[in-house]
Amino acid sequence: MEFPTNIGDLIHLRYFSFYSSYRIPVPPSIGNLFNLQTLKFLGAISKLPNEIGKLINLRHLQLSNGCSEGYPKSIANLTSLQTLENVYFHSTILTNNNMACLQDLRGLNNLRKLGLVNLGCEEDKEKAKEAELHNKTKLAHLYLLFDVFILPEMETHETVLETLRPHISLKSLRIVNYRGRSISPSWMVSLINLRSLYLDHCHYHDTLPPLGKLPCLESLDIYSSDGLKKMGPEFLGVEIHSNTSTNSLFPKLKQLNIRRAKSLEEWVGVVGWNMNDPLKIMPCLESLDISFCQMLRTLPDFLEATPLKNLNIFCCKHLAKSCLRETGNDWPKIRHVPNITISTRTRTR
Repeated sequence: MEFPTNIGDLIHLRYFSFYSSYRIPVPPSIGNLFNLQTLKFLGAISKLPNEIGKLINLRHLQLSNGCSEGYPKSIANLTSLQTLENVYFHSTILTNNNMACLQDLRGLNNLRKLGLVNLGCEEDKEKAKEAELHNKTKLAHLYLLFDVFILPEMETHETVLETLRPHISLKSLRIVNYRGRSISPSWMVSLINLRSLYLDHCHYHDTLPPLGKLPCLESLDIYSSDGLKKMGPEFLGVEIHSNTSTNSLFPKLKQLNIRRAKSLEEWVGVVGWNMNDPLKIMPCLESLDISFCQMLRTLPDFLEATPLKNLNIFCCKHLAKSCLRETGNDWPKIRHVPNITISTRTRTR
């Protein structure tokens, strides 16, 4: 399917959605649609024209598969944008002055939802700071996809992630294909309004940041984290029980999913904690899903005090044995859970 050539005649159009299974360019006449507020490309787009920058009333620009030739620098003019998804920045075109780079996001301070892909090249270390994400007070949802096809130094990914510091108003964060040795940027625990965190295919870190300090976190997903070996006090956010100044860790967490952490061997709580302890750990936890964690052998003691309603353990042979009804070592920790599903079988077609 080709892009309609007369699209520029529809000057009163406010919403336009287009699908194509082939990568096609968008004609310059798209710039005539001054009243357009939502522009969606649900297929493949090869090129956006520089005239896209004339759409000063555009609020939502959504490209499901990005733009293969990159974005024009004129997107910096779209200051009314609230949604900008799948923004590709290719390191091979950063020398082209007509193509956008991270610094062109600087003035887009009305953004509420932003998706950045192909991150992690050497050039991003300098450009990321100029994006000034920390000034985007309305930004609620941030998606950061690092490029899996380039092999930078781990320090490069760490620097880019550290520099892409969002404002504390952020509500959801997803980080994908991150290759840094540490996934603990200094700003992580400052996200006091964060509700959802998804760490996806982040393989090289062996521990997690002190996420228990996040006061509003409700949902945490850890998926395909090959390097993760331990979840302990550093994950909860308190190293020494007697020194903690808080009475609750993960105070709002309702859902925790840990999937395909193949090196995870240990998940423990706080040394010295007991059921009568004033320190509450995950006091709102309702759902726990642990899948394909073959090395994990036990559950933390504090689960016994959580209001857990649904527990799913799938393809975790050691943990399945430990959680056997009545006889497993971990059974006392989970016997209060009304809905428990344990399976060691892999799914078949």
